[in-house]
Amino acid sequence: MPEPASEAVPRGVDLRLGTLACGTWVGALLGVLEQSWVVIVVVVIGVLTALFSLRDIGLMLSIAVGLLGCLVACFVGAHVRGDWEQVATALERSDSEVSVVARVISDPTVASQNWGEPGWRFAVEAESRVRLYVSVASGDLGGARLVRGTVLRLHGTLETEGSPGPPALGYLRASGVQEIESAPRWQRFVANLKSTLSQISEAKAGSAGPLIGGMAIGDDRGLSKETKEAMLTTSLTHLTAVSGSHIAISLSVISVLLPGRRRIKAVATWCFLATMVVVVGPQPAVLRAVGMGALAAWGLILGRGGQPLGLLFAVTAGTLLIDPWSTVSLGFALSTLATAGILTAGRGLTGWLKQTVDDWSGGIKPIAQAVGEAVVIAVVAQAVTLPILALVNPWLPTWGVVANLLVAPIVTPLTLLGLTAAATCLWWPAAANVCAYLAAPLARYMEATALRVAGWPLARLAWPSGIAGLLAAAAVIVAIVLVGWAGARALGRARGSG
Repeated sequence: MPEPASEAVPRGVDLRLGTLACGTWVGALLGVLEQSWVVIVVVVIGVLTALFSLRDIGLMLSIAVGLLGCLVACFVGAHVRGDWEQVATALERSDSEVSVVARVISDPTVASQNWGEPGWRFAVEAESRVRLYVSVASGDLGGARLVRGTVLRLHGTLETEGSPGPPALGYLRASGVQEIESAPRWQRFVANLKSTLSQISEAKAGSAGPLIGGMAIGDDRGLSKETKEAMLTTSLTHLTAVSGSHIAISLSVISVLLPGRRRIKAVATWCFLATMVVVVGPQPAVLRAVGMGALAAWGLILGRGGQPLGLLFAVTAGTLLIDPWSTVSLGFALSTLATAGILTAGRGLTGWLKQTVDDWSGGIKPIAQAVGEAVVIAVVAQAVTLPILALVNPWLPTWGVVANLLVAPIVTPLTLLGLTAAATCLWWPAAANVCAYLAAPLARYMEATALRVAGWPLARLAWPSGIAGLLAAAAVIVAIVLVGWAGARALGRARGSG
């Protein structure tokens, strides 16, 4: 039975993990942004609050844990930023031509520029996590293979204007590329898998083919610019970025296929999660979702039920301490906030919904509950992430909830068909072709939905960007929540008096 709707935070959650996650996030952010002095203010306020909470030992410990996480994360973040600054400064002081040794960290995409020949774009990381976005003409590759993990020596012109900010330094227009170290064999295997899956998917689904690979392993490089913009406008891009929902769907299938011993199920879960990290890449959002799955599997071996919210807090803090740059990752922030919203407000609302629907009768009851839960998840996820979207965009996705509801029925089958196609495309092409054939109409439907909804009036609602946009979006959400809460209380009183 779900908890009553009034319990936004499930019982049994150690709130010290919540303050640890929040403190770690703030500390890491201030550290990598070179604003460590703010931590002193945070610590002073925290200590004063703790002094006024001496009678509440639990609250005092929660504040202490949060402050400790903030201090440690700030120290780690400041150290990482200091190392980054040294390498970045050296590159910026170079002459018009820079030479840098870096490792490829993204799959290459086709670039069309004024080269007179095809070109490529990809991301690399130099020493101390300095990231560069590289563009190069095919004729300048010099035989180098653009596979993730390959170490290259790049010569070219560096442009820092317009850079998204640390850890990215800028854009490198490479005029010469030399391969120094080949990618590991497993990385070359993954590149071959993605290429094969892409060919099979596009043969069956045409322009929507990349959505099959995107839903399965996050590889949507072949999508047209128009489709990408439409998915951004309709808040559907999270579906092609492997995160918590993909992991949850896959682990549910593992539970069904291996209903026996817990150890076998846990080992299978770990193997699957490790494979996803290898195939998709160690992106912060992926590592966060995988970390939660791995800890849940460990709890399965110990015979202890996992507390999802506690796992989210613990994994978030751990990820930020290991890689403080995750604090400025948009994907990490969106996936973490959406998950937290679903596990708190989403759980409370679905509990209230179930209590309401339980009073109904007839065959409409399960349909109403399923539709209601889908609406709750879509609305909550959209609401808690709006402030972050407003921070980076001068508009908000007006029809994002509607678009997500329209494609919700096909997310699970499309994900599973894509995963099966990816798992079989190299050793059983016939099975992969069948899966791609079955997934094709689903992918076309998702593409058509994104394009159609993106064309609706006011699809992009103009909104101030930056901190002002974030605060304005947060204020609107708080106002809506307060009005809804007041309305619910008034309705409850009316029912009670009736």
